[in-house]
Amino acid sequence: MKKTIQPWIARAISSQWLLNSKRRFQESKRRVLKRPHVLSVFVRVDDPYSYLLLQVMPELQQRYKVSFSCYVVSHLQDHMYPESAMWHNNALADSRYIAQLYGLEFPRTKELPSSKQTQLVCNQLLAVEHDPEFVIRATSLLKAYWGGEQAEPADCQSLSARLADNDALLESMGHYLSATLHYGGEWYWGIDRLSHLERRLNSLKLNRFAAELKYDENTKHFCTHLKELSRLPKRPVTPLTVYFSARSPYSYLGLERGVRLAKHYGIAIVIKPMLPMLMRGMPVPPRKKWYIFSDTKREALKLGLDYGFIADPLGAGVERCYALFDFAKSQNKEVEYLLAYVRAVNVRGVHSDTDQGMKSIVEEAGLDWLQAQPLLQNDDWRDWAQRNYDEMYSKGLWGVPSFEYDGVAVWGQDRLDVLERAICDSIELANR
Repeated sequence: MKKTIQPWIARAISSQWLLNSKRRFQESKRRVLKRPHVLSVFVRVDDPYSYLLLQVMPELQQRYKVSFSCYVVSHLQDHMYPESAMWHNNALADSRYIAQLYGLEFPRTKELPSSKQTQLVCNQLLAVEHDPEFVIRATSLLKAYWGGEQAEPADCQSLSARLADNDALLESMGHYLSATLHYGGEWYWGIDRLSHLERRLNSLKLNRFAAELKYDENTKHFCTHLKELSRLPKRPVTPLTVYFSARSPYSYLGLERGVRLAKHYGIAIVIKPMLPMLMRGMPVPPRKKWYIFSDTKREALKLGLDYGFIADPLGAGVERCYALFDFAKSQNKEVEYLLAYVRAVNVRGVHSDTDQGMKSIVEEAGLDWLQAQPLLQNDDWRDWAQRNYDEMYSKGLWGVPSFEYDGVAVWGQDRLDVLERAICDSIELANR
């Protein structure tokens, strides 16, 4: 019974009707209590995304009738970040890219400042946390911190207690990431999610000027960077590689967009599936799971994709999907097969742990069910699934979806624009 109703519950929870109802309730409560439009902002010293977020907050306040309540938090939660060193390394490189994309500042450092400097600057931020000029002062302090300047000790009492209170507040409000904004029951992580906040504030008529979306540069030019594509007949042989999990909601978005990108530019695509985190013995705590679920829904809507009528394939569903991957590949239909699979389990609520569900997926991909069905017990895929993970890990990446093109490797479907630029460069080079 639980399995049967699961997709319907997911559809109801992710419905636009429920989201709109929650937003109307939040706005009604704010009016009754006569509260201003306040965004809660959580920043962390050694989180480069926090420094970028602080830089754009004055611009947001200039465009919108909002104010900020800022909280300094202390550290990554280990159970939320199974590969924290890789996460930090990626965050440094990723922040440089975001800074370039939006005309912000981030130094070309490849290492985190020392833990001593981090603690000193954390104390300095706590000392000015309730200052009306916190954003300006914090931005200046983090500019010095990331620039390698030595921090001075701060004269502030009960720092550890206040830091613990802020960490507890972030957790009690239902999140685990720094560089996050919370408004009216919803979370927005970093600059990549500010376009969702902009849409919401525009809908509330809080914009001081003409409504616009400024923070969607990573998606709005997708598949448009090479303006004269038809005049360049040669295509490079290097494929776009997609590291993928059949259970990952972001892999669903990443596969859809990766296939579109490869088709648009006429290059090959190679998909390398691997086991989901839970099936590799890695935890996905509830707060993380629910944020990913809600974030995938709004990202899907932004990208023109459906999502939410979900039959979780964890366990047997994933195993049966991978058991037929080599068969689909032998028919040159591995892309069609995996697209059919992710659409079935994420959009149509198909239970892939059943023969009826797998039959519909196989036939949707243009494959023969009578040939496929006997292969469902195949277990050989476990070897290549592990090899795929090891290969991804060797590139400094730890999670799915990840992508690689001609030596450029990125984590997350948010960074497909990085690979699009690399693809365009290689096409132009091939046609010189």
